[in-house]
Amino acid sequence: FSSYSHRFSTLDNACVTLFSLLNGDVIHDVFDDLHANSPVVSRIYLYSFLALFIYAVLNIFVAIIEDSFFATKHLQDKEKETDEGRQLLLLEFLEDNKVNEDDNLKEDKGKGD
Repeated sequence: FSSYSHRFSTLDNACVTLFSLLNGDVIHDVFDDLHANSPVVSRIYLYSFLALFIYAVLNIFVAIIEDSFFATKHLQDKEKETDEGRQLLLLEFLEDNKVNEDDNLKEDKGKGD
């Protein structure tokens, strides 16, 4: 499209123009520039470029969010298991101490008789 529009005259201009399209800038101007010379090919090119890049970026974004979600969920599950294990150890410790206290009370009561 370099011969049809100054926006695509060099590689740098073409990259800037396509980046601007992805950000929503100058969409109508670019479509008008290219439509005048090759209406069908320009539409196919621009629509396919926008669709592919928007879907690619959207999929990458969703993949990052999903990965973060599952990593956080995994950490929370590990913490929950650790907390449950600590609670069980604490209960066992308290039960052992209670048994020891009961034994000590029985011994003291037996000595007092």
